[in-house]
Amino acid sequence: MSPLKQDQTIWKVRPLLITHGIALLLMLSWMFEPSRGLWLYIDNASFWFFNDSLKNGGDGYRYFWALVNMQGFDKVVAVLLLGIFVVHGISKGKALWGRHFGIMVAMFVVLGIWTGYGNHTGIGQLLPFERLSATLEYPDSFRLAQWSTELKTKDASADSFPGDHGMILLIVAGFVAYYFSRNYAWFAFVLAVIGTMPRVVAGAHWVTDEVVGAIFIAMLALSWNFHTPAGEYMVRISDRVFQKVFVLLRLN
Repeated sequence: MSPLKQDQTIWKVRPLLITHGIALLLMLSWMFEPSRGLWLYIDNASFWFFNDSLKNGGDGYRYFWALVNMQGFDKVVAVLLLGIFVVHGISKGKALWGRHFGIMVAMFVVLGIWTGYGNHTGIGQLLPFERLSATLEYPDSFRLAQWSTELKTKDASADSFPGDHGMILLIVAGFVAYYFSRNYAWFAFVLAVIGTMPRVVAGAHWVTDEVVGAIFIAMLALSWNFHTPAGEYMVRISDRVFQKVFVLLRLN
């Protein structure tokens, strides 16, 4: 049975516990030794690798990363991700339009609750960790924002953990993977990586802000939506509302 058509409105306790267990182990590996040392090594090594490439790279290379660290690029990635829903909805026909809109409503609710859309108002920002971005941790590092002053490039964050971009993009990709086919899922996850990498390269986020923090929050958010009745109820209620709207607009 395709989850796009109907999912069960039950508590799926086992996958819920397994998902939370994996997420917790990932977070604990970042918090405590001996694995914490490895994570910190990966953070520092990756930051200086990318920072040295920016410092020693040509103007074209620097402009590329300066441009993709602007809000305009974030909007392009967002449009492409939402385009997946549009293309999939058109391909499946009008009969499932209501459910497609319902899935999008559930997704936006989950994003609002867990990420606050990157405005530090979601559950994900309640983690008791305050972490400066790499560029603020190392004031002598190369700063894209200082090099390209004419562009509004983001290369620093006073509270970088967990990565807000990663949280949002992974949750959207998770919805695509759960409800749509494998090809759509691969495209969504590739877009998530493309949308996240610029902040890591610029030093606004450490690798573990995304690989640990963002994945931790995304796993919890998606698990509570897919492994409890909450997500399916939101989809079904929204589906009914949109079906009535389509009838009124004669779109059905």
